[in-house]
Amino acid sequence: KRTLPDPKIQDDSLLHVTRGQDLYVNCTVNVDVSTKYVFDWNTPKKNSNRISTEQFRKQFDGNSVLVTCQLIILNVTDEDAGEYECFIRSIDDIKKITTNITIHESGSYIQWVVYVDGYPKPHLQWYNPNGVEITGNQKYFVNTSATATILKIISLNVRDTGNYTIEAKNDQIIEKLNFTLDVIAKPYSILRHIEPYYPLNETTEFHCEVISNPSPNITWSFQKCPNYPSLENSTIIHLMNIMQSAAYSSNGFESTVKMPIEMSGKITCRACNVLGCDSTTDSILVSDGLGAFGIIGPKEAVTKGDNIEL
Repeated sequence: KRTLPDPKIQDDSLLHVTRGQDLYVNCTVNVDVSTKYVFDWNTPKKNSNRISTEQFRKQFDGNSVLVTCQLIILNVTDEDAGEYECFIRSIDDIKKITTNITIHESGSYIQWVVYVDGYPKPHLQWYNPNGVEITGNQKYFVNTSATATILKIISLNVRDTGNYTIEAKNDQIIEKLNFTLDVIAKPYSILRHIEPYYPLNETTEFHCEVISNPSPNITWSFQKCPNYPSLENSTIIHLMNIMQSAAYSSNGFESTVKMPIEMSGKITCRACNVLGCDSTTDSILVSDGLGAFGIIGPKEAVTKGDNIEL
């Protein structure tokens, strides 16, 4: 009788699961290459189109492979809370491991309270990490009294990371205090410099900027659409000509990919860290003309009196 090894759940992504996020949980096991097995998840919510699994195999050594079964839950809700079981089963044996997922409120907040004593009475003003004056809105709550000022930042996300400044000034002096906010969250990604059209058969660079803490893994894909804008008969290719992601700030990263333009389609930049993933997609349109609109002239020489077609 051949026994199976114990699977292991990588639970880093389960530290703080919030409503609305996309959750990715990996379960791994080393198995003999000759073993026939079933490797999967049991979930408390059955038959949900938001829940799926993917498997990956990687050669571990000459006789075994490292198998990963990734559980994917899109747009997490309260109903997704509960016990999740990862199992591997063969004819001779079965091994299981369980974990509990707790769903937390999204949109946590932070606030700073600064006490002030000055004469003449100082004017107080808060500034965001970009140096822009903060006024009260749905994102920021500011409350200032004669002796104190409060800044509350609502629905924290990774883009809120940075240095915030409170400035107090009167006719005599200006004083400033800086507060550093470091938000740990899933990435935020955006495609930059997408053109309205691209010439056919030219290699083009695409740029994706990502804000992430902790640092992300950035991947690219392109959905080739021969019948664009219809997705019928489309195929997805994973792009490999990727430049190493470079950090342009403490939590900012940029990834660049090169791709030959063969047809119209959709390009996707996907960034993941242990807390989740974020994808951004844009359409790539191919033009045969000299721009988004253009005139394609005849290829043959033209003389006076000829009929031509443009």
